Amino acid sequence: MTTNSILHPHLFRYLLCAICATAFLGCTITNNSTKMNRLSVGMSKSDTIAALGTPQSTSANGPLEVLRYDFYPPPPYLEATQQKRYFVKLVNGRVESYGEMGDFDSTKDPTLRILYR
Repeated sequence: MTTNSILHPHLFRYLLCAICATAFLGCTITNNSTKMNRLSVGMSKSDTIAALGTPQSTSANGPLEVLRYDFYPPPPYLEATQQKRYFVKLVNGRVESYGEMGDFDSTKDPTLRILYR
């Protein structure tokens, strides 16, 4: 008796590897900086977390709170592309500014002045 198999065992392995690679790549692509486009000034903290997910870290000083996210740049990108840091600055629980770390001097309080002698 012979078995009529639709897929040859080696072809099945290649197909399984291709499916796994596509699933992995799909997860990576959705975790990119285009998520930042979902934000707008004035959003609440809970809406921000719903749009971007749980932040990598948070810091606070009085009414100021900064949420940090690490995202890949938008595709196309190479395998060796590193994640970039993005921030969301909340004042009194509402988004005041957001962007890539360093944009607009984003993580500095504009009213804070440090004097060196």
